[in-house]
Amino acid sequence: MMRRLLALLLLAGCASTNWRGVAVGATALDTAVTVALVQSNERQSFREVNPILTSDPKRIVAIQAAILAAVWLLSRDLEPAQRVKLWKWVAALHLGAVAYNVTQGKR
Repeated sequence: MMRRLLALLLLAGCASTNWRGVAVGATALDTAVTVALVQSNERQSFREVNPILTSDPKRIVAIQAAILAAVWLLSRDLEPAQRVKLWKWVAALHLGAVAYNVTQGKR
């Protein structure tokens, strides 16, 4: 199921010109996959490697939302080209995290 979600998000990203929306979707997917793996009984060996995000699902969601909100607020003052570049980076980082999490969950 996670592979399907990742594929849908990638397709949406390729078809979209709204990189902010893609980045928000990638952040949501990254958060959902991380929380699912942390809470999973089958994958007790999974550990969140980001030192800011612990293994507490509520903290993971809160911190991800706060970081996304901060980027959103700070991006308002950027030139349009810089804003697009920033949101592309945010999307790429979160999609990379999703890909990493999915591979770690297969152990």
